[in-house]
Amino acid sequence: MDLTPYCQGKPLPFDISDNLNDPLNKVTYDIIGAAYEVRKQCGKGLLENYYESALAYELELRGHKVERQVLLPAYYKGVEVKDPYRIDLLVDGEIIVELKSSAYLISQNFSQISTYLWLTKRRIGLLINFSAKDFRPGVWNQECPNYDLGIVRVIRSK
Repeated sequence: MDLTPYCQGKPLPFDISDNLNDPLNKVTYDIIGAAYEVRKQCGKGLLENYYESALAYELELRGHKVERQVLLPAYYKGVEVKDPYRIDLLVDGEIIVELKSSAYLISQNFSQISTYLWLTKRRIGLLINFSAKDFRPGVWNQECPNYDLGIVRVIRSK
C-alpha cells in the first residue's frame, strides 16, 4: 500500500508498511490513514469527543469494528473501583486508541495508554493528538520523548 497520501511523501517512522501481512500492522496502518483523513477534513482545535465520533465513523467506513468508551474495570483488594478507566476506541478488538485535543502531549498521556495496554494485555496502542501543531506519526521513546507528535505508536513490552 502507498503511504504517500497519509504522510506527505515521508515514510512512517515505524516499520509497518513493509509487513502489512501482520494483521495488527494492517489495522495500525488503517487507523493512521483514517486519523489523517479526519484531521484533513476537520482541522485542529475541536473537542476530543468530536474527533472520536469522526474517527470511529471513518474506521467503520473502512470496514473496522470500533467500540467507543470501553469500560476497563479496576480493582483494589478485590473490590471494583467506582470510576473505571475508559478506553476511547478499541479497534477490531485489538488496537487501543487514545485521543487527545491539546497543544502538546504530556507524560501522563503516555502513562494512561501504557496502563491500558498493561491491564488489557494488548500489544499496540495509538495515542492521537488531533490538535498537535505537527500532525505526524512517531514512536514513544521514554529516554527521548517527543511531546509535539500528532500520532504516537506505543508498544507494550512482553
